[in-house]
Amino acid sequence: MVKDISVVPEVQFLEEVLEWISRGELRVPKFQRPFLWRPEQMLQLFDSMERGYPVGSLLIWEPSMPLASLDSIGGRSIPSAPEGGKVAYVLDGHQR
Repeated sequence: MVKDISVVPEVQFLEEVLEWISRGELRVPKFQRPFLWRPEQMLQLFDSMERGYPVGSLLIWEPSMPLASLDSIGGRSIPSAPEGGKVAYVLDGHQR
């Protein structure tokens, strides 16, 4: 039987998303594809965000069980997921 799934679109500011990452609450599951963008493309994305341009969306999943996830993203260490706390996973967008 398929469990009820709810999809809730939300607007989040970059500072908030970066805070979740710094607390280990937003992680990238190990099954994701590797980065595809070159550093110049990543800088252009941040420039667009700084200017307030729409930049699309990320699909975030909050499963009921923990998933194996990456310990670093782009050379930056990600802390362990909080014990017993809520953890979400980026299902797309890691390649950016």
